[in-house]
Amino acid sequence: MKFPVLIAALSAVGLGSCALFYSQSGTPFGPDDYAIALAQPYPAEARLAQLRLRNFLSRANARARQVLQQTPYVAVQAYELTAGEVPWLSHKLGFGKVRAIEHYANDFVERTSVPVKFLVLFDHRSERLASPDGVLVIDTPSKGAIGKFGGFRAVYAGTGWW
Repeated sequence: MKFPVLIAALSAVGLGSCALFYSQSGTPFGPDDYAIALAQPYPAEARLAQLRLRNFLSRANARARQVLQQTPYVAVQAYELTAGEVPWLSHKLGFGKVRAIEHYANDFVERTSVPVKFLVLFDHRSERLASPDGVLVIDTPSKGAIGKFGGFRAVYAGTGWW
């Protein structure tokens, strides 16, 4: 009697997690895109990311302003989690199916502890969300450099410091 209840509980937890983070079948993003999945930010995450965007923009020097003129979009880190918190990610890391600089195939514990950044995309001219979805990434360009995130060409702001 306890076994069916356990399976039902585990299924509910797994299905609930998939609603937060999902992966499209096939190759969802191009080879030059840092995104590995899309997710919607919670309101608190969006507010934190907007504060970090303002900090990033207020500290921009002349060179940084030139980079910002090349694209209206900025990718700002709203949260950081581990690959183990995304149900399907450790498996895909093991098979090399997601963009990652390092290879994590050998050690399951190592694969589950890989840091994953959740980025929110803004239009820096209006300081509004560029998309209702943010992106999960493992790799990023250097701060202040331009990269592709979920189809958007954006300046990577990290946590808002140049």
